[in-house]
Amino acid sequence: MPAPHRPPPHELVDVAPRTTTRRTAVAALVGTTVLFGGGCTSGSGGNTDGARPPATPARKLVWEDDFDGPAGAAPDPSNWTPEHGGGGWGNGELQTYTDDIANLAVDGAGNLVITARALTTGAGTSWTSARITTFGKRTVTNGRVEVRAKVPRGQGIWPAAWTLGQNIQDVGWPACGEIDVVESIDDATEVLQTVHGRRADGERWYRTLTEPVSAPLSEDFHVYAADWTPDAVVFSVDGRTTGQVRRSDLGGDEKWPFDAAQYVLLNVAVGGRLPGYPDDTTPTTASMLVDRVSLYE
Repeated sequence: MPAPHRPPPHELVDVAPRTTTRRTAVAALVGTTVLFGGGCTSGSGGNTDGARPPATPARKLVWEDDFDGPAGAAPDPSNWTPEHGGGGWGNGELQTYTDDIANLAVDGAGNLVITARALTTGAGTSWTSARITTFGKRTVTNGRVEVRAKVPRGQGIWPAAWTLGQNIQDVGWPACGEIDVVESIDDATEVLQTVHGRRADGERWYRTLTEPVSAPLSEDFHVYAADWTPDAVVFSVDGRTTGQVRRSDLGGDEKWPFDAAQYVLLNVAVGGRLPGYPDDTTPTTASMLVDRVSLYE
């Protein structure tokens, strides 16, 4: 297994902390087709019973973690490695990642719970949280990642399920590629799904889908997926396609990185350039519940 490493900061788009309602589509959405029209349905219309949406017909399940285990147990170390540390993670984030049970544990009911937690001291408020990865343990190549999860809400709260190229130690980021299967910020009323790659000059290119929903994502579980081939990455929520990014739509200086194996990351960040920072309305604990992570090829 490759030596332990610290992956790059999790970046979505270079925007200032928002103070108004986010646009329903990011201006950089080039070559992406949004198919929902009115947006995906949340709440009573979502996939709340745990049933799997149909995978691409040719796909077969190659690995899955459904987070069974006694309450308080760590996620299976044969599948997951916790990451540690703070320092902003390149985005001005506030949290320090730990593997403490207060931040990372299964709940005994078939869910992984990642909790961002505010700690108040004489010096002010600090935050702890958790981030885990399958680096060197579980990967998928030209396949499908599904995550059934219930995300938290709150000003400055930034949950995510995403992938990075297993070749990151050799080629670096963003050349390794990044697929954001789901991100949510603040009031959890939009699904953010993004791909990142490298331009010929070494800088990052990205395409982002921003899908408004009819009820906050924090109210129920939903199945978020990214399915990719050598030609495209197709995103979906609860089995309904939200859009795609096609290789043929990239600019001449934009490199397609998704032929390499990708590994999975799960985390809850706090603060940073995308969500802005916590305020008086932010809860002191914010938990993402993950029912399962499934890989198909």
